[in-house]
Amino acid sequence: MSILFDNADDYADTSGTPPVIGYPCTIVAWAKPAALGSQDRILHLGRNDSTNVDSFVLRKTSGDLLQATVVAATEPEASNATTVNGMTADTWHHCAGIFASSTSRTVYLDGDAANKGTNTGSRTPTANFTKYRVGLSMESGDDWNGRIAHVAVWDIALSEANIQALAAGANPLTIENANLVWYCPTLVDESPMQDRIASLDLTLGNNAVYSSDNPTVDAEITLQAFQYQSRLNPLLRM
Repeated sequence: MSILFDNADDYADTSGTPPVIGYPCTIVAWAKPAALGSQDRILHLGRNDSTNVDSFVLRKTSGDLLQATVVAATEPEASNATTVNGMTADTWHHCAGIFASSTSRTVYLDGDAANKGTNTGSRTPTANFTKYRVGLSMESGDDWNGRIAHVAVWDIALSEANIQALAAGANPLTIENANLVWYCPTLVDESPMQDRIASLDLTLGNNAVYSSDNPTVDAEITLQAFQYQSRLNPLLRM
């Protein structure tokens, strides 16, 4: 399953206090644009307040490049890490933004190290994040046109090897699971969409709907089962 956004103010919002409200963090999603040529929001970590723009953002630019952006209301402009090459319409892409520190952000499209973008501009959002939004900005713009699936957030900066594993189809539950703080896999048609880690579920808004189209990701396991397996494997090797 995935969420289908029709480029007309669709969105999916969390409710409750987000687990990540600053550096470091990594945000990822699978995204399939239906059309190219516009700036579209994939995942927005910020405030439910159109007058306060402090945020971490993963988005497609108007030139169809992938961009990891940090915005701080007290500083003059956004600081962007942008890929060299862009997305293809009607194709599933793995999208990842790593926000390691106030002077380090990296973006990957499909785990391609040769295509990654980096940025070291100093930006420090000063306001705590209050919401995660998928498919639309907090200011109700940059509407996503297409599908989004398997959105996830870690409270660490994932390694390049981690990102490449995810882009190859690894389930987020198997990547640094102790630091995975939010994961909505969009596996079934459910309302709200359940966060598999805690209870920061996603509620679909306006005309966002579920779609049977989905990227190829390893079958879901429960976090508890994976943690048990992780503890058991060293014993089996003894």
